[in-house]
Amino acid sequence: MIMIFSHSRICNNCKITVDYDSIFCPECGQKVQKAQIDYLPKPASYCIDCGRELDSDELYCIKCGKKTNISSSPINEKEIFFALNLDSFIKNQVILETSKTEDYNNKLTEAFNNAFRAIVDGNWDEAAENCKHLKRDFLTNEMDYRPLLFAEIDLYFAFYLKKPLPESKNLAHAFHISNEKAFEAFKEKVKKRDLKNELIIASFKDFDAFITKEREYASLPIKNIAVCATMSAGKSTFVNALLGYNFLPARNKATTARITSIYDRDGSKAMVGFASKINNTIETDNNLKPQIIDSWNDNSDITHIFLQGDMGNIKNDGLIVAIHDTPGVNNSRDDNHYIVTMEFLTTHKIDAIIFVANAEHLCTTDEMALLKDLYKNVIANKNIPIIFILNKADNIDNEKEDIGSVINYYKDFVFGLGFINPHIFPISAKAARLFKMALNGKGEYFTEAEYDVFPLLVKKFIDRLAFDNDSSYYNLNIGNHKKNIYNEQYNEEQLQKALTNTGICRIEKEIEKLAQ
Repeated sequence: MIMIFSHSRICNNCKITVDYDSIFCPECGQKVQKAQIDYLPKPASYCIDCGRELDSDELYCIKCGKKTNISSSPINEKEIFFALNLDSFIKNQVILETSKTEDYNNKLTEAFNNAFRAIVDGNWDEAAENCKHLKRDFLTNEMDYRPLLFAEIDLYFAFYLKKPLPESKNLAHAFHISNEKAFEAFKEKVKKRDLKNELIIASFKDFDAFITKEREYASLPIKNIAVCATMSAGKSTFVNALLGYNFLPARNKATTARITSIYDRDGSKAMVGFASKINNTIETDNNLKPQIIDSWNDNSDITHIFLQGDMGNIKNDGLIVAIHDTPGVNNSRDDNHYIVTMEFLTTHKIDAIIFVANAEHLCTTDEMALLKDLYKNVIANKNIPIIFILNKADNIDNEKEDIGSVINYYKDFVFGLGFINPHIFPISAKAARLFKMALNGKGEYFTEAEYDVFPLLVKKFIDRLAFDNDSSYYNLNIGNHKKNIYNEQYNEEQLQKALTNTGICRIEKEIEKLAQ
């Protein structure tokens, strides 16, 4: 298994580097922390009107003419996502030599890492020793792993560092190749994939396919959709419903004020991400679990969380949909939440807004104040489209008031604040998330309370309640199989119908329209 961009861990106490998977130091027993990702790309600046990356000396954007001194992005998220995905890809890329042991592969991984880092750092003698070790101990039956190492180095300098490779004489020495001429011949063979060993060739096919796919994704334009709400409206629950899993912490208490940005990536098997900190460092993970994201949310040093994963029912059709979860605003409790939200909306390129309202407590003072400011400072100035979601609509007592009357009441309310012809959609984000988890085989991750409520929600959204029942939203790949949830069997087709009836599928189609 080859892992070039390994995120090592550092012991806080004795400062030694330990294995990636280590939680405690083998020397002193202290808990270790993950090191920052190495050699990150330089920060980039962007025009907040057209989104174009700016040159450092541009005072006005040459594409749209807007002044550029207020537009900035602390990091280039596409490049860091590329790094994280490359790390994950290489970590799981196995050279299929069945005769080799796990210990052999682990040593091969370490040799690759050591050689890679020495070359990037320009430590030519150290790199030469590492490559000598790589050649002597792992070159068997013409199985020379140095072409893969060079390909990674070549990609890294071109894509991340954005500069040419070091001089050939240095690289020839580093790769333990006799002279510059021999190195140039070696380099050309690698670039042309003129290689002999079939296993190395197979590895290069996977590597090249990965690069092509990553470059295609990185070239797509980003459509930025901000999600706004007052506290306790269920905003994070709504975003989790889009993701089909409980990635973001949904709490009754306020979290630290920061933006969480989720970039849709069709077909992603894992959630990758990073968190930027006040001191301009970042913390990364290429297989994020909810507990890590939760810890980032509790860390007051973290200013922005960036995630990349598959929002299953939203398609990247020539673009990347980015959902930006802003802090829940409550004007009477924490001004900082309001400040962070409005600063983000007014200084970043925003293409659309989703406003999440709590259907149980509509038209509050805080909600009115936030909507007024959104209209005045964001919507009216830039003509940004907005849709309104009435979350927790399944908690409305239909015997006292029907959902149509509630929608009309809220429509009059937002119309009175300046929103012309508002689009309003009732949903149950909680039910939608649970149904998606069940369909995706993640029912085992339900909490006890979710196990208890799940059968009731299924019955409710199959038999009695439908915020939308358009069967064209059904996932055609869903069959007539059964899903087991706490020893109860549920038909996939029924779960798909219940999911559609929550209203979430309609919202996902609306998001695709907003991103056009």
